[in-house]
Amino acid sequence: MKNKLLIVNTRNKVIIYLIIILGILNVLSHITTSQPIEYYIGSIVLIAVAIVCLVLAFMKKFILQIMYINTLSVFVVLFISNTGEIFLSNITSLMAILVLINIYQDWKVTLLGSFLSFFNLNYVMYFNESFPEVMTNLNSISPIFINFGMLVLTISLISQAVLSEKFRLKAEENEGKALHLAYHDALTGLLNRLKISLELQQNIQRAKDNPNFEFAMMILDLDNFKSVNDTLGHEAGDKLLMKVADILLSCTRSVDKVSRVVGRMGGDEFIILVPAHSSKSEPGPTAEELSKEIGERILNTMRTSLVIDGVDLVNTFKVTASIGISLSPQSGKDDVTMFRHADIAMYHAKKNGKNQYHIYSSDETQSMIQ
Repeated sequence: MKNKLLIVNTRNKVIIYLIIILGILNVLSHITTSQPIEYYIGSIVLIAVAIVCLVLAFMKKFILQIMYINTLSVFVVLFISNTGEIFLSNITSLMAILVLINIYQDWKVTLLGSFLSFFNLNYVMYFNESFPEVMTNLNSISPIFINFGMLVLTISLISQAVLSEKFRLKAEENEGKALHLAYHDALTGLLNRLKISLELQQNIQRAKDNPNFEFAMMILDLDNFKSVNDTLGHEAGDKLLMKVADILLSCTRSVDKVSRVVGRMGGDEFIILVPAHSSKSEPGPTAEELSKEIGERILNTMRTSLVIDGVDLVNTFKVTASIGISLSPQSGKDDVTMFRHADIAMYHAKKNGKNQYHIYSSDETQSMIQ
C-alpha cells in the first residue's frame, strides 16, 4: 500500500504526547482508588497504541498501515472496557481518537473511526447496565444531543480530510506537469537537453562504478531538413520532427528490459543513450552491437516511413539521417568528451555520403585536426 501522505510534524507529535499523558493520568486515578484492571484496560491499550504510533512517526515508517490498525484496535478495546469506564471520560477518548486518526488526512479512516465511535456511544447509552448510574450528572443531556454532536464533529473531520486529499492530489498533478515541462521537449514529447544531461551523468557514473557496464551515445542529425522547411514550411518541418521522434521511440523500444533514453537536443538533432550490461556469468550484447542494431533499424524505417501530407520526403527532398556513435568508456569517460566524439562520428557519416551511422575511433580526432 502506498504511503499517500506522511504528516509527521510537531503538532501531531504533541497530540500523541497529550493522549499518552491523559491516558497515564486516567490509569493512575484508577490505580490509586484500587479499582480492578478491567476498569482501565482500555486506557492502557490506548497508551500502548499511541506510543507505537509515536515511535513509527519518528521512524517515518508504515504510517498509513498503522493508522488503520490503530483505529480498529483502540475502538475494540474501548468497547470491551465500557462497562467500567466513566461515560464522560469515554466520550473524551472517542473524540481524541477521531482527532488522532484525522492527523493522517485520510477520509476513509476518519469514516471508519466515526462509525465505530457512534457504535461505541450507543452501546454505552442503551446496552450498558451501569449507564443510569454514570449519567447522574448528565440528566439534562439527551442521547440524541450527544449523537448529534458527534455527527457534527464527524462531518467536520471528514470534510477536512476530503479537502486535504483533493488539495494533495491537485498539488501532485501540478508538480507532475511542472516536472514534465522541465524535462521534456514541447514539440516531440521526448526528453530535452537538461534531462538528457542528467541521464548521461548517471550512465557515466554507473560505468565508473561497474566494470561490466558500458553504454553508447548516438547523435542523429536529419539530412536536408532545411529543404523541407524552406519548401513546405515550418509546419511540415514540425510534423517531420514529430514523425522522427515516433520512429526513434519505436526503434529503440527495449525487448531485453534495458532502459534506453531518447531525447531531442534541439533543431533537427536527436540523441539516444543505449546501455549494455554483461558479465562472464550473464553474457549479453555489447553497447557497440546494440547501437549498430538500433542504427540499422532507424535508417531502414526512415527510408520507408517519412511521408508528410502525402509527400515522400525521402524521394523528394532526400531526407535521411546521419548517426554518430561514441562508446563509453572507450570513447570517453565524461559528458563533454562523449558529445564531442559523437559529433565527430556524425560528421564522418555526413562526409561519407549521409544516410548511415558511424562509430567514433581515436584516429578520427587527428584527421579532424589535420
